[in-house]
Amino acid sequence: KHNFQIRRRRLKKEIKSRGASAMLITNTTNINYLTGFTGSSANLLISPKHEILMSDSRYESQLATQCPDLDID
Repeated sequence: KHNFQIRRRRLKKEIKSRGASAMLITNTTNINYLTGFTGSSANLLISPKHEILMSDSRYESQLATQCPDLDID
């Protein structure tokens, strides 16, 4: 899990350095790389201060297990 946090921290710094307010990641390969989530339907919103993984209720228990350090919506 530590690698996922490092990757997200680097992305947050990049977002901030470019003057953007946030980035929406929709590609499941990129979401897996940044969070470890292996489901087939999700979006990840990252800003310098927030990390929100959004999916539907089918993945509720999977999200809780694979991504306990993220806000889930």
